[in-house]
Amino acid sequence: MNYIKKNLVFSVIMLVIGVALLITGFVIEGRGQSANPIFFGLGCGAGAAGLINTIQCISLMKKPEKCKEIEIIKNEERTVFLREKNNSMVYSIFIWIECALVIITSFLGYRAITLVLSFLLLAKMVTWMIVGTINGKKY
Repeated sequence: MNYIKKNLVFSVIMLVIGVALLITGFVIEGRGQSANPIFFGLGCGAGAAGLINTIQCISLMKKPEKCKEIEIIKNEERTVFLREKNNSMVYSIFIWIECALVIITSFLGYRAITLVLSFLLLAKMVTWMIVGTINGKKY
């Protein structure tokens, strides 16, 4: 039940953010200025995701046996191991993709894009080392 409650809070926050972005888009449009379509796109996306997830959480809260089953499955050792293994693999793959993009953009002469990708790659690696050091001391 705890997982469902956390998910419900997150989905309500997403719903509020989506509605706020839609209202922002309408207020900008109402003042005579041209509204940025990003407000409408993000508002519709966040609002729809929040609304659907809220409805799903409320329907799950009515079935306590299903909530317990979800909690057990979510915290099962095999599931946790697979989730961590997948996260690690995806992270490693994207490090290689970003390295390739840095090389390709540098050969094509896009200096600004190369620098941005390089700094993002460097920030990821530094963060990875810091988190690894902290977790190594903690566990």
